[in-house]
Amino acid sequence: MRKHLAFVFIFWAGLSLGEAGEASFVLSGRVKEKSTRRPLAGVPVCVPEDGRLSAVTGDNGNFQILFSTPGSYTVSVKGGKAEPASFMIGPQNPMPRVTLYVEPGLFYLPDIVVTAERDKNKVSKRIISGEELRQVPGGLGDPLKAMQSLPGVAVGSDAQSSPAIRGSRPGDNLFYFDDLPAGYLYHMGDLLSVMNADLVKSFTVYPSAYGPQFGNVIGAVIDVKLREPRQDRFGMKLNVSAFETDVLVEGPLTRQQSFYLAGRRSYLDLLLSSFGDSDEVEVIQFPEFYDYQGKYIWQLNDRHTVACQMFGAWDKMALEIKENSDIAAQDPDLAGKFSHQDSYDTQAFQWTWDIFPGAVNRMSMSYLSRALKVQAARLGFVRIEPKSFFVRNDFSCQAGEAHDLLVGVKYAYSDTGLNYDIKIDFPSQFDPDTDFTSAERIKGFENIYSNDYQVYVRDRWALGPAVTWMAGGRYTYEDYLNEHWWDPWLGSEVRLSHQILLTFGWGLYHQFPEGHEAVKEFGNPGIGSLKAEHVVTGLRYSSTEGGWTGQVEVYQKNFKDLTVEDPVNNYVNAGTGRAVGWEMLVKKDRVAHWSGWLSVSRSTSKRENHLTGQKIVFENDQPWIVNMVGTYWISQKFSIGVNARFHTGEPYTPVIGTYTDALGRVRPLYGEVGSERLPDYHRLDVRFNKDVFYNTFKLSFYIDLINVYARKNVSGYSYNADYTDKEAVSQLPFLPSFGIKAEF
Repeated sequence: MRKHLAFVFIFWAGLSLGEAGEASFVLSGRVKEKSTRRPLAGVPVCVPEDGRLSAVTGDNGNFQILFSTPGSYTVSVKGGKAEPASFMIGPQNPMPRVTLYVEPGLFYLPDIVVTAERDKNKVSKRIISGEELRQVPGGLGDPLKAMQSLPGVAVGSDAQSSPAIRGSRPGDNLFYFDDLPAGYLYHMGDLLSVMNADLVKSFTVYPSAYGPQFGNVIGAVIDVKLREPRQDRFGMKLNVSAFETDVLVEGPLTRQQSFYLAGRRSYLDLLLSSFGDSDEVEVIQFPEFYDYQGKYIWQLNDRHTVACQMFGAWDKMALEIKENSDIAAQDPDLAGKFSHQDSYDTQAFQWTWDIFPGAVNRMSMSYLSRALKVQAARLGFVRIEPKSFFVRNDFSCQAGEAHDLLVGVKYAYSDTGLNYDIKIDFPSQFDPDTDFTSAERIKGFENIYSNDYQVYVRDRWALGPAVTWMAGGRYTYEDYLNEHWWDPWLGSEVRLSHQILLTFGWGLYHQFPEGHEAVKEFGNPGIGSLKAEHVVTGLRYSSTEGGWTGQVEVYQKNFKDLTVEDPVNNYVNAGTGRAVGWEMLVKKDRVAHWSGWLSVSRSTSKRENHLTGQKIVFENDQPWIVNMVGTYWISQKFSIGVNARFHTGEPYTPVIGTYTDALGRVRPLYGEVGSERLPDYHRLDVRFNKDVFYNTFKLSFYIDLINVYARKNVSGYSYNADYTDKEAVSQLPFLPSFGIKAEF
């Protein structure tokens, strides 16, 4: 019996070994998403010739299928739009390794990324993603330019992008890129921002009553978060549009290190060298610009991360005002060639240390150098070369169960070289009359040094599950004006329900005056800082379904010690102002086929000169601003967007007569400052976007149709030589823009 059993066992084992030997053909493969080459897990793979052969991909997208019989086969994705792979199996044929590419979104839900906000404060705060802003029609794919579609943002004309927010001037705003200051924000003419659009991850706007970590500014704070380089693979993006070309290269260096490099160059100067020539002006150098960005990330370990960044920009243009032009007749010293060249470079280092759970320290250092050169016809020239060093350290931690504490310090040193020989008459909001020909010529060569020291603290105190109080302040000492001050800040958040939040904020703020107002020759070194008080209360609603959010805010800004012109001291702090208004924002995130927002703003803003007693409407006052932005995805590959904007016309000062001066020139007599308004502004922009997916790259085609119905919006009026006739200056006509982006 034992012999028979042994024989049966050996015979069965031999058969099994024989069968295993025959089933030695193993096909290995991988399933990836088209264009991104992202490995896809959980995708069913089958062999149509044999329904018994199938597999499901693992976490890295890999799969294996065991074949027992040689022959010709194909492998494909079940139910997916993927081209099948054909192959031969046999003893003489090496086993292939196949890769199947499937259409995006077929076998997985879109990524849902949950991230903690860097600033938990929700008082007067709006966050919008860079992707949403890149899709805004009329923004030319630039998130910073598309910012003007947000509530309460007033822009002077189509040629400008720098925003006036809640009754403050564009120069009263503070911009940060990853907690770092920039030399300037927009290329010449405000056409595009100086930052590659694809690098903007999110956009946070604090229109008023912002926390003490942002200081020394009386307007608004715009905090731009740049994304980190990709770490899964190397990639490249190439964008060619009607105005410029930019390229981005990024990827991992090691498992802990990654980088990106980006650069851009405009080429309108090559294509439109004579564009804009007229009887008045000849364009010699059409605006030309470059910019670059770079970032390197090194994850030292679970607790320490360092980042090195660099970014910069360069702009140049030149034009000539003709001798026989009306401009030269009105102001003869303006006749001649004007050239403008501006550039800046920033290098920065950042270190983030997760000290222990709930405690993070972030240190940032940067060096910025800038060079501005202006040659102004017969008026002369100005060269300004500021250099600055900046260091900032923020420590945040959970101090017990109820307190969230932030403590920070900041130091900034600047050395500004000035070289000038020029006749200049700076414009004033209280006096529109400028005359360069009769202005005094000023010469000088000097260096201006300043040190700025700041300490700030903020505590979020949770009194219960529904109520949070916040308090803090900022101490500043600045040695050029030899001033120091303490700016307190208060805030509260009251959750009325799971969906409704009531907020309140109050704060005091200071700001250094404009550079020329504090310089010895142009201005008054004894001048003081500008001051503001912000008060805001808001109600926000967040839906649990459909991606709907809503927000209503009522605000007031009181300004004092604003600078005004003085015949003795050039400038003094004798101006005040007030801005009051409300804003509504209703926004829908993309859940299915569409997304967008509707914003409505109502405000009034005024200024008063206590030297002359003048009371005027603020120059950027636009009482009504309405924006409606929407994008509809007809399919996953094709979308159409609309952007409708309306705002009240800005105030302007009319010419009501003329007189003859001592030189025999006809000069204008102006009416009351800001006593008339330009016609109301409205415009419709449309954007089409089409994506085409290939196995290893994606192409995106887009068309921006600006001012679709060719509305002749007026930005101001120009007068003939003797001011007997005026002509409206129209803004952008119907303007199509197009481009193509390749992502590898």
